[in-house]
Amino acid sequence: MKKILLLTALLGIMWGAVAQKTDYAVLKIVLHPVQSIILNPAQKYVNLEYKNADDYTVGVTSFKENHLKVFSTGAFNILAEKSTGINDGVVTVTPQRGYAKPLDGTQMEVVSLTNRPQNLISSGSSAYNHTYNITYKGVGNGSFLDFLNKGRETTHRTLVTYTISSNYLSVLH
Repeated sequence: MKKILLLTALLGIMWGAVAQKTDYAVLKIVLHPVQSIILNPAQKYVNLEYKNADDYTVGVTSFKENHLKVFSTGAFNILAEKSTGINDGVVTVTPQRGYAKPLDGTQMEVVSLTNRPQNLISSGSSAYNHTYNITYKGVGNGSFLDFLNKGRETTHRTLVTYTISSNYLSVLH
C-alpha cells in the first residue's frame, strides 16, 4: 500500500512539474477598416486636344489604362468631381474594369463632370488593389469654340478628384 501511495505521489509531482513548464498566449487579430484610392502616377496629366474640325464636331477622348487602383476592406463607392476651370458637363469620365486584378460585380456609371461629387463606381464587396480604366471625353458640337482666346491656342485646366467612401447600403441588401 505504501508503494502505491508513493507511486501516486511521484506521478502527481511529475504531472505538476510538466504542467508548470507550459503556458499559453492569447493571440488577438484586430482588423480595422481601410480604404485607399491611388491614381496611376504616370497618368497625373490628361490632355484632351482639339486639333481639327472633326475634334470640335465629335469631341475627343483620352483612354487611361489602370488609371485608378482601389483597396477597400469592405463595400465602397468611388465619386468623381471637377474643380473650377471648365464648365459643368463638357467632359465625361467612363470607368471600366482594369486589367490588373479586375473586380467583378461592380456597378459603373458614366459621369458628366461637375463641381458636385457623383457616383462613378459602386461595389458591394472588398477590393484588393483592383484597377479601373478611365476614358475622358470632351464634348463635340462646337461647344469649345467660344472658349478660344481671340483665335489663339488656349488651355483650360481643372482638377478631377476621385474619392473613395464606404458603401454601407450595399452591405444592408
